[in-house]
Amino acid sequence: MPGSRHCSPRLASAMPRFELRYRPAALADLEDIFRAVLRVSISPAVARRYVERVRDRCRRITLLPQGGRLRTIWPQASAPCRLKDAP
Repeated sequence: MPGSRHCSPRLASAMPRFELRYRPAALADLEDIFRAVLRVSISPAVARRYVERVRDRCRRITLLPQGGRLRTIWPQASAPCRLKDAP
Protein backbone atom coordinates (compact mmCIF):
# COMPACT_ATOMS: atom_id res chain seq x y z
CA MET A 1 0.00 0.00 0.00
CA PRO A 2 1.51 3.40 -0.94
CA GLY A 3 2.51 5.45 2.06
CA SER A 4 2.38 2.44 4.37
CA ARG A 5 5.19 2.18 6.89
CA HIS A 6 4.86 -1.59 7.22
CA CYS A 7 7.05 -4.04 5.34
CA SER A 8 5.44 -6.32 2.83
CA PRO A 9 5.54 -10.00 3.89
CA ARG A 10 7.74 -10.83 0.89
CA LEU A 11 10.26 -8.08 1.71
CA ALA A 12 10.26 -8.93 5.42
CA SER A 13 10.94 -12.61 4.72
CA ALA A 14 14.00 -11.72 2.60
CA MET A 15 15.60 -9.66 5.37
CA PRO A 16 17.81 -11.08 8.10
CA ARG A 17 15.95 -11.78 11.32
CA PHE A 18 17.15 -10.61 14.71
CA GLU A 19 16.25 -11.89 18.14
CA LEU A 20 14.57 -9.46 20.51
CA ARG A 21 15.53 -9.74 24.16
CA TYR A 22 14.29 -7.42 26.86
CA ARG A 23 16.68 -6.42 29.61
CA PRO A 24 15.28 -6.75 33.14
CA ALA A 25 15.17 -2.95 33.42
CA ALA A 26 13.13 -2.75 30.19
CA LEU A 27 10.61 -5.28 31.53
CA ALA A 28 10.36 -3.27 34.75
CA ASP A 29 9.77 -0.13 32.64
CA LEU A 30 6.94 -1.89 30.80
CA GLU A 31 5.35 -2.81 34.12
CA ASP A 32 5.68 0.81 35.27
CA ILE A 33 4.12 2.01 32.02
CA PHE A 34 1.25 -0.45 32.49
CA ARG A 35 0.62 0.84 36.01
CA ALA A 36 0.79 4.49 34.91
CA VAL A 37 -1.67 3.98 32.05
CA LEU A 38 -3.93 1.95 34.34
CA ARG A 39 -3.90 4.75 36.91
CA VAL A 40 -4.94 7.33 34.30
CA SER A 41 -7.35 5.22 32.25
CA ILE A 42 -8.75 3.05 35.06
CA SER A 43 -8.95 0.26 32.50
CA PRO A 44 -6.74 -2.83 32.52
CA ALA A 45 -7.68 -3.45 28.87
CA VAL A 46 -6.47 0.01 27.82
CA ALA A 47 -3.22 -0.42 29.77
CA ARG A 48 -2.60 -3.86 28.23
CA ARG A 49 -3.23 -2.56 24.70
CA TYR A 50 -0.87 0.36 25.27
CA VAL A 51 1.96 -1.87 26.49
CA GLU A 52 1.29 -4.31 23.65
CA ARG A 53 1.70 -1.46 21.15
CA VAL A 54 5.08 -0.64 22.69
CA ARG A 55 6.11 -4.32 22.51
CA ASP A 56 4.89 -4.52 18.90
CA ARG A 57 7.06 -1.54 18.01
CA CYS A 58 10.03 -3.29 19.62
CA ARG A 59 9.32 -6.42 17.56
CA ARG A 60 9.27 -4.34 14.37
CA ILE A 61 12.72 -2.97 15.16
CA THR A 62 14.07 -6.49 14.63
CA LEU A 63 12.98 -6.28 10.97
CA LEU A 64 14.82 -3.04 10.21
CA PRO A 65 17.39 -2.54 12.96
CA GLN A 66 19.32 0.14 11.07
CA GLY A 67 16.20 2.13 10.20
CA GLY A 68 15.74 5.56 11.68
CA ARG A 69 18.28 7.42 13.77
CA LEU A 70 20.10 6.36 16.92
CA ARG A 71 19.14 8.68 19.74
CA THR A 72 20.50 8.60 23.24
CA ILE A 73 17.80 10.26 25.30
CA TRP A 74 19.26 9.41 28.67
CA PRO A 75 22.93 10.33 29.18
CA GLN A 76 23.55 7.24 31.33
CA ALA A 77 22.43 4.95 28.49
CA SER A 78 25.67 3.87 26.87
CA ALA A 79 23.98 1.18 24.73
CA PRO A 80 20.28 1.87 24.03
CA CYS A 81 19.71 -1.63 22.67
CA ARG A 82 21.46 -4.71 21.36
CA LEU A 83 20.29 -6.97 18.58
CA LYS A 84 21.56 -10.49 18.03
CA ASP A 85 21.18 -12.62 14.91
CA ALA A 86 18.43 -15.17 15.38
CA PRO A 87 19.48 -18.83 15.18
